[in-house]
Amino acid sequence: LSGWLSEHNTFISAAGHDFLRLHKITAVLATIVFLVLFLARFVWLLSRLVAWLRLAFPKSGRLANIQVWLAEKLPQAYVSRLPRGAVVAYLLLAFIGVGLLLATGYLGEALVYRFGIGVYSSGALLP
Repeated sequence: LSGWLSEHNTFISAAGHDFLRLHKITAVLATIVFLVLFLARFVWLLSRLVAWLRLAFPKSGRLANIQVWLAEKLPQAYVSRLPRGAVVAYLLLAFIGVGLLLATGYLGEALVYRFGIGVYSSGALLP
């Protein structure tokens, strides 16, 4: 986000534009991958969270209704063990996300240390 906000206030060479474009693409893809992983994990743990809240607040009718609604709408969230294919897909997506994050960091390093983007010279006025 900070790079996106500051990219318009910085001089970027022609070669740096290619690195910047790839850096933005890998950053957005990594964000999407980790958001999907977060949502999948949240959906899978939601039933356990509601069950824990039911134990903490046993007289809550609203929580009981939520638990019944979740059991109807997301029955796969109530299985004790996820299918092997789901675990493999989750881990594969996590490895892809880590690879994208590494690529984003590498490209960000290249932007700063090779092309000098965001580095102020000694005579430059700071914003």
